Amino acid sequence: MSLIGQVEVVNLSVTEASRILETRLKDGWLRDPKVAAELVKGRPYYILGEVNKPGEYPFVSGLTVMNAIASAGDFTYRADKFRILVKSSDSPNEREVELTPTTAVRPGDTIRIRERFF
Repeated sequence: MSLIGQVEVVNLSVTEASRILETRLKDGWLRDPKVAAELVKGRPYYILGEVNKPGEYPFVSGLTVMNAIASAGDFTYRADKFRILVKSSDSPNEREVELTPTTAVRPGDTIRIRERFF
């Protein structure tokens, strides 16, 4: 950044990065800076299981599980369309989540669509 120089934000959340930038801008440059940051492109996410095109997909800001499933060619006829498994890149375990239109995907997540049992 031209006023405060290079700022390293590796392994920080978008909120944490915004706070660091605000602090650096306060130090002699601006009285009450407000920084809005957004992740434009992050690590890819992965989708496995009962979707038509499982694989690796590029992460985009605002991505939801519904968008991810659509990118993977929708569910197969055997898919459980109500509960899915998500493994975050910072966790060794999968967690079951209910599929809603607002269920968010984070960079590096692995989404697994299970087979339904009749």
